[in-house]
Amino acid sequence: MIDLFLRRKTSKLLICLKNTEKEWTLNTLCKESGMTYVYLMKLIPKLEKFSLISKEKKGKRNILKLTDKGMQLASLLENIERMNVDLKNTGIPQDDLNSKQKTNSTV
Repeated sequence: MIDLFLRRKTSKLLICLKNTEKEWTLNTLCKESGMTYVYLMKLIPKLEKFSLISKEKKGKRNILKLTDKGMQLASLLENIERMNVDLKNTGIPQDDLNSKQKTNSTV
């Protein structure tokens, strides 16, 4: 399960859905996230299986929304993304960050 959520595309999708001002359909998600329709068609059922998103039928359209559980996960992923950006902006080469993390984890 963790492999699914730590992927950049999945995280991006959940963070997009966090914006409740839009009505999210597969087409709007494709445009906003840059993912293909086919990829989203495979990903959406997995997210529904974990009760992270729900579908609401409006006429012929399916509106996708985050569940409470999905909203919590999206917030966490957004925070992780911000932390990653903050680390990149420190000017420390990524190799140095990785070696410091390894050193700290062995202590």
